[in-house]
Amino acid sequence: MEKGLAGCIFIWRSCLVMGALLLCMAGIVAAQASLEWVKGVAGPPYAEAWRCKIDRGGYVYTVGRYNSNAVDFDPGPGVFQSPCGNREACFLVKLDSLGGFVWERSFVHPGATGSIFRESEIELDSMGNIYVAMPAEENLDADPGPAVQLLTVNGGDDVALVKIDPAGNFVWGFRMGGTGIDNPYDIDVLPNGDFVVTGQFQYTIDFDPGPGTATFTSASTIGDIFMAKYSSSGALIWVRVLTSTGMQFPGNVALDAQGNSYWSGVFTGSADLDPGAGTQMVTANFLNDIFLIRLDPNGNFTGGVAWATSNSMAPPCDLQMGPGQFPCIYFEVYGTEDLDPGPGTVMSATPVGGSNTAMVCLDQSFNYQWSWAMATQGFNRLDEFAVSPGGCIYFSGAFKGTLDFDPGPAVHTLTAGNNLGTGFICQLDANGNYVDAWTIGGTESSWVLAVDIGPDRKGCAVGECGTVCDFDPGPNVAGHGYGSLLSPFYWKWNAPCAGCSDTTDLTASACQSYVFAGQTLVNSGTYQHTFTTVDNCDSVVVLHLTIDPVTSGTVTVSGCDSVEVNGQYYAASGTYQQVLTNVAGCDSFLAVVVTLQVIDTTVTQQGDSLVAAPGMTAYQWLECENQYVVIPGATAQLFAPPSSGQYAVVVTDGFCTDTSSCHAVVIIGVPDGEGEGMAVAPSPTAGAFAIHLPAGVGACTYRVDDACGRMVLQGKCAGPRADLHLAGPAGMYGVTVQAANGATWHRRVLKL
Repeated sequence: MEKGLAGCIFIWRSCLVMGALLLCMAGIVAAQASLEWVKGVAGPPYAEAWRCKIDRGGYVYTVGRYNSNAVDFDPGPGVFQSPCGNREACFLVKLDSLGGFVWERSFVHPGATGSIFRESEIELDSMGNIYVAMPAEENLDADPGPAVQLLTVNGGDDVALVKIDPAGNFVWGFRMGGTGIDNPYDIDVLPNGDFVVTGQFQYTIDFDPGPGTATFTSASTIGDIFMAKYSSSGALIWVRVLTSTGMQFPGNVALDAQGNSYWSGVFTGSADLDPGAGTQMVTANFLNDIFLIRLDPNGNFTGGVAWATSNSMAPPCDLQMGPGQFPCIYFEVYGTEDLDPGPGTVMSATPVGGSNTAMVCLDQSFNYQWSWAMATQGFNRLDEFAVSPGGCIYFSGAFKGTLDFDPGPAVHTLTAGNNLGTGFICQLDANGNYVDAWTIGGTESSWVLAVDIGPDRKGCAVGECGTVCDFDPGPNVAGHGYGSLLSPFYWKWNAPCAGCSDTTDLTASACQSYVFAGQTLVNSGTYQHTFTTVDNCDSVVVLHLTIDPVTSGTVTVSGCDSVEVNGQYYAASGTYQQVLTNVAGCDSFLAVVVTLQVIDTTVTQQGDSLVAAPGMTAYQWLECENQYVVIPGATAQLFAPPSSGQYAVVVTDGFCTDTSSCHAVVIIGVPDGEGEGMAVAPSPTAGAFAIHLPAGVGACTYRVDDACGRMVLQGKCAGPRADLHLAGPAGMYGVTVQAANGATWHRRVLKL
C-alpha cells in the first residue's frame, strides 16, 4: 500500500528483562522490553522499508524501495550506494546480527522513468535463501547482479517471483500475468524451499513458468484471487482459484508444520470456499466478510470458515500459525462484531472512533480458541504480527489518541505522541493475554509496518519515523532520526513469554539407542525433558522416539563347488556372518549356513578295468591323453579300456557333477586262452629280450609300455622273431603285438 508520510530508515534492537517469577504465588511479572541498538540508513530524498525477516543465524533481511542514487544502505561508517538512475527501485538489504552491513541488491525497471514499486513480500527457507514476491508494473530485471534477467510484462501489472541465495546471488526469477492487473499479496515458504504465493489476477493468466500451461480466466472483469504452490526450483506444483458473485480481496497465506496452506481474504456476495470439485458456499452478511480456508499439501480443500459481519471488515492484515500450530488472523473491524465464526458468540468492543483492532485464533478444526481486541479513540492501523518459539505473539501498527492494549479487566494504556499516528508493538502470551506494549514515536508521525521473530528469539521490525523517534521501550530515551527517510529496526530479548517457557515437539528414530538429555534411550516411546536456555528460560522438549532394533536372520544354502549370497562367494562348507543395512538404516546380521556337496570321484582298478564310485546317476569315461575326449558308449560304472592309456570319469549324483583324476592303465596280458602262440623271453631280463611269434604271422607292429602306460618302445617286426632292448628303469612292462591280419597278443616282461 502507498505511504503518504516520509520519514527515516532506522534499525532497532532491544532486549526483554525478566521480572520476578512467583511459581507458587499469584502469577508472573511481565517481561519488559529494552533497547539494544538502533541504526539508520541515510540519504535524500526518499526510501521506505516494507518487510523484514530473520534467518537461523540472526541475519536480518529487509525489502523496500528508494528513488535516489544518494541513498547509503550501510548503517555503519562505510558507504554503500546502489545506483538506480534516480528512479524508483526495489532494494533488498542484509545485515548481520549486530546490525553490520553485509550486502544490498536492487531490482529495477530498465528504461522506465515513471514506474513505481508497490509493497513486496519476502520469506526465507531453512537454508537462508530469500524468496521475493513483487508486483511488476514495467519490464523488470530480476537479477540484481551484473547480469540481466529481463521479465517482460504482458500488459498491466504482473506477478514477479525471484529467489536469491544467502550470498545475494540470483538463483532464478519468473513472471506470470495477462493483459489485466495481476498482483501478489503474500508468500510463505516451507523448510525445503517449496513456497506458496497468494494474489489477485484479472482476465486470463498462465501460472506455469515452464513449458507447460496452467491457464485460468477470472469469472469477472474485477478479477479473482489465487493461491499457487511452486517447488524450490520455481516449478509449478498446483494452483487454486476462488471466485464470488461480488468482489474479492486477496489475503495472506500461512503454512503449518505438516505443509497445509491456510488462506485468508475478504469477499462480497456469495462465494464457494472450496476451490476444488467440492462445494462450500458462503454468503457475505454485509459488505465485506472475512474467510479462512485450509488446503492440504496437494492443494485439496480440507475445511474453512467465514465471519458473518454486520459492518464492513477490512482485508486481513496478517495470518500466522500461532501457538500449538493453530491459525491466528489479524484484522480491523468497523463496528461491534462476533469474533467467533462458529455457533458461539464473542462480541468485540464497540470502537470509540475509527476501527477496532482484532486477533482471533482457531484450532485446526476451525473452532474458536481465543481472541484479542482493542478499541481506539481515533485512527488505528494494523500491519503484521509474528509468533515467537515460545508461543508469544508480537504485533505492530500505529494509532492516534489513547489506546488500552489490555483486552482484559486490567488497563494498560498508551498515548500517541502526535496527532498523525504513533507506531506500537504489543506482546501477548500464548493464550492471548496481555504481556507488554510500547510505542516507537515522537512529535511527528511514526509507523511500525512489520515484525518478525527468529528461531533464536531475536526479532526485527521495520517502520518509518518522521524526524526523531524514541526507540527505547523502557524508561530511558534513545532518540534517533535520519532526515526524511524510512527505516528497519531490530531487537533481541531474553524472556519473551510470560512464564518464560516454550514446548517443542521432536520426532526422531535411531538404531538400537538414542541419546537424549544425557540419557541413552533403548526403547521406543515419548520422553520429555526441560532444558534451561541461556536466558534462564524453561524449554520443554517432548521427544517422540522410535527405536529401530537390530535385525538378524539365517539363510541356508547348498551347492557344489561354491555358492554366492549377497555378492559374497563361499568355496567351503561352514557358517558365515554378513552385516547388512535394513530398510530402517540399521545393521542387520545374517548367518549364512553353507553346505557344499562333495561328490565321490574315487576310481579303483580291477585288473585291466577301471571302476568308478557306486550310487551315481550318470557316468562318462574320458581319454586323458587325447584332450579328455569322450569315449563313445563308455557310460557305465565299470570301464575296460581297449588299450593302455590314461582315463578319467565324469560322475553325476543328480545334483552335482565332477571329474575324477586321470588313472593309468597298462594292459600287459590277456585272459587265458587268448593270443596263444606268442611269447617274450627271457623274463625277467636285464634289458634284452625277444618276441617270438607263431609261424606264418608275417608283418606285425609292437609297442612296449611302462607301468604308467607310457610308451617306451615301438616298431615293426618282419618275421617270427624281434629282438628288443629295454633301456628304462626296472619294473614291469607290457608288450602288445598286432599282426597284419588283426591278431593281437599282450604279454608282460619284467626288467631287473
